[in-house]
Parts: sequence; structure tokens; C-alpha cells
Amino acid sequence: MNREDLTLGIVSFPDDPDSSMATSQTSDTMRVVVEPHPYDIAAVASRSSHTEWNDDVFRLLRTCRKLLAKGADAILLSGASARSVVVALETELDMPVSDMRTVDAFCDGGALTDVSGDPRRHYARWARRALASRANSRFRLGIVGGIGPAATVDFMAKVVRHTPASTDQAHVRMLVDHNPQIPDRTAHLLHNGDDPSLALFSACVRLEEGGASAIALPCNTAHAFVARIQPHLGVPIVNMLDETVRCIVSRFGIGSCVGLLATSGTIESFVYHDAADARLTLITPDEQFQQCVMQAIYGPQGVKAGFTEGACRTELDAAIAHLVARGAQVVVLGCTELPLVLGEQDAYIVNGTTVAIVDPTSILARHCVRLAMKESK
Repeated sequence: MNREDLTLGIVSFPDDPDSSMATSQTSDTMRVVVEPHPYDIAAVASRSSHTEWNDDVFRLLRTCRKLLAKGADAILLSGASARSVVVALETELDMPVSDMRTVDAFCDGGALTDVSGDPRRHYARWARRALASRANSRFRLGIVGGIGPAATVDFMAKVVRHTPASTDQAHVRMLVDHNPQIPDRTAHLLHNGDDPSLALFSACVRLEEGGASAIALPCNTAHAFVARIQPHLGVPIVNMLDETVRCIVSRFGIGSCVGLLATSGTIESFVYHDAADARLTLITPDEQFQQCVMQAIYGPQGVKAGFTEGACRTELDAAIAHLVARGAQVVVLGCTELPLVLGEQDAYIVNGTTVAIVDPTSILARHCVRLAMKESK
């Protein structure tokens, strides 16, 4: 990080000489943003412990979040503070936090103004070291939810299921922007309905601002808009379609015949065809059986209407049998609603023939867990 890129947030309280000195100095060492806190932070610390936080600590966290909104990369509390308060704030903010007295002692043995008479140089040195040591901060999975609502819950459940954890705290932290009002992706692609790309992008931006390390879109059709959205984000969208193709090639080999069950929007946008490239032979249902798939998803007794058995299962089985009859070795549940009806399995029996059923939602969940485990090491 260059010196002009560093923004230090300072929480000051009335009549504190340390914060007054640091904020009144002019220097090109870094940018400083300040938020006043109405209470002596040392007093706040003395009234709290790690076993029971008082109301002042809640207010202090809100003050720190104001600095975060101003672009702070690291936060200093004026004066001295209990280590338990500092650690708790670091954990909740996922950024370096310390107090001025501790940093002063760490940098130059208590000589606050020995570095060119500018205390900011101490703080800049601390902030850069602290940021470097936190290069592998906690992984946060951002999820664009509501596309559709039940599929979002299913994806989150699969992240939990595939996480090798024995305690609550060992699970993946997830940030979810659940907005069912995002315009329907298929309606836009097929019938020139409202464009969902801005709403999808806005959700991604909110997740990025919330500290997401990577973003998941548990909606196959939404991936038709990823190429437009990704260049404007600072965090990666995990491409469910690419991961699904990679998994199929690894398990079944290049050139495998794969049947795709998906919305008509996904099929006509060719996003799965583009992901498969020349590695797989991709086949889709003919018009009659594609209508079966759409009914299973959008029909009055479809998944989006809250059904997971009955007519939607019958329609889905008919489409699978049709694809198997045309030579499909593998069938992809290429709409995140479909795994709510039929789960992933290696040998699904249809008309006396077995076929592998692949669930992109599970593939995405497993990949996101691997990312989290890798980042947490």
C-alpha cells in the first residue's frame, strides 16, 4: 500500500492530548479521518469485560463503523484501552484496531514525538505493519439472495453441510443480500422484461462494501449478466457454471454427453454452452420437453410456487427420460430451483436406465467452502 493510499481512522474523545496532537498535525504520511466519541475510551474499557459488554462499547463500535464508511483502513482509539475491547473491535470490523498508547510504545518505546515531531509517522508504520499481517483476514462469502428465495436457502444449507466444522465458530461467515424484487432474469432474456443487471450489480456492491471476499450467485440464469457486472467489482464472482463444467469434465471426462435442464433464458443465452466450450457435448430438451422444465419451475404447481413433489416431479422426470433417450450420460440441474425437487445422485433410474444427476448448487457450495478453508489457513 502506497503512503497516499493509507487512510487512518481515529476515534477521539474530548480533551485527549494524544488525539489532539495526531489530528492537528499536517503530514503527507497518510490521510486521517476522525470521529468523536463522547466518552473517555479508557473509562468505557474499565466498565466492560469480555464476559459482558456494556452499552458504551456498542456505541464505540458504531463510531468505528462511521470511520469505516469514510474509508479507514485501520483504526486507532485515542489514549489507552483494554485489550479485550480492542480485540473485540478487530474481530467485528475485520480490520486493524489499536490504541495510541500501545502503538506509541510498540513503535518507539514511548517517545511519541521523536519521529520528526510527527506522531502520524508512528501510526502510519503501525497501520502498514498491521495491514500486512492481516493479508489473510477472515473469509466472508457474499451471497446475492432472492433469485429465487428458496434456492438461496438451499445454497446456504449446502454451504453449512459441506463445511468440515465441529463448532459454530468454524463455519463460513456469510453475508446475504436477499432481494426477491430483482427482476426475473428469464423474463428479460426472452421477453424484453425489466433488465435485472443493475439490481444484481447493486446487490454485489453492497456485499463488497460489507467486506465480502467473494460473491456467489445461486441462480444459473443470472450468470448471463456476470460478464457485464464483474468488471465493475473489486471482488470476484464465483462462476457456478464454470465450476460445474470443470467438475463434470473431471468426473466423466472430456466429450461426455450432458443433458441440460434449465430455464429457457439460460438455454437461449448460451451461458452453459460458452462455459462448456468444446469440452462437453451439451444437449437440451426439444420444445415439448423444455415446456415440461419450465412448468416444473414456473408453473402453478412448480417450484417457484412452493411445490417440490407431484406435477413438478413428473414434468422433470419426463424431461430427464427424454434427454437420456437422446444419449445423455449426465444431466445437469441447471436451475437452482430444480435441486429442491431432485437431489444430486450418481445413478438415478429413469425408464430402467441410470444417469448421473449433477447439482450446480452443491458444486458451488463445495467450491466456496474450499475457498474459505484456503483463505483461513
